[in-house]
Amino acid sequence: MNPQAIGFFLITAIDLFIILLIVRILLSWFPAINWHEQPWAGLHSVTEVAMKPFRQIVPSIGGLDFSPIILFILLQILQGIIGKAFGVHSQLPF
Repeated sequence: MNPQAIGFFLITAIDLFIILLIVRILLSWFPAINWHEQPWAGLHSVTEVAMKPFRQIVPSIGGLDFSPIILFILLQILQGIIGKAFGVHSQLPF
């Protein structure tokens, strides 16, 4: 398989996860959402796997959870590393 295709796949997968993470962050501002019903339960379970380790390291301060921010920054760094290694870049504007 072409190395650029592998890099493009990895970058695209991270892009999709970042979009899911942003959707979850935005939806967390709406307290009426029941995270135990679909499609919210699926979104919660996919993103929680990645955010849980950061919650154990950085506790919430004043009710604010910083784990999505840390995860977002690390995903951006990972995309940069993959992009340079495979010669591809993210299609997202940020």
